[in-house]
Amino acid sequence: MVNTASIDPYGAPRVEVLPVRERRVWREGASVCAGPRSELPRRCVRCNEREAVRLERRLIWHDPWLYLLLFAVPALYLVVALFKRREARIEIGLCERHARSRRWSLRAAVCWALCVLGGCAALDGHRSPSATMLAVALLQIALLVGHRAANVLSAERIDGDGLRLAGADRRFLDALE
Repeated sequence: MVNTASIDPYGAPRVEVLPVRERRVWREGASVCAGPRSELPRRCVRCNEREAVRLERRLIWHDPWLYLLLFAVPALYLVVALFKRREARIEIGLCERHARSRRWSLRAAVCWALCVLGGCAALDGHRSPSATMLAVALLQIALLVGHRAANVLSAERIDGDGLRLAGADRRFLDALE
């Protein structure tokens, strides 16, 4: 039930006004900074041309010092990183040329990973440690290449004030304030 005694029918409507910093996107060095409710300009982050594709991404970030736990106690790293992570959703623009290049890079990485897995299956009868280590290394390389191809912008920091992104082209950055 709404308390009608506190409503002023002749007053201006109450609207949540965000501080200016939260509504805009700006540049700090080689990074793109955005407030928590900001939207990136509708330009390609690779070449600053008009966007043709809009990618919705969920970015995850945690304090970099947690990587020390990864080398010391990997299981503890997984638990702490799960609770200390911060997330942000953002839409990133790409022009047709860079969207096509991204798709082809992802396909190449998947094909590479499938070839490595197929080679592992073919070598299943020859269980030599060196062949297994080579297959694991090639599979990790394929996964890293695929991750780099899919990752257009990466989170440098996510906090209550907004987010800081790395990976934008200089031309895109120059068009920002």
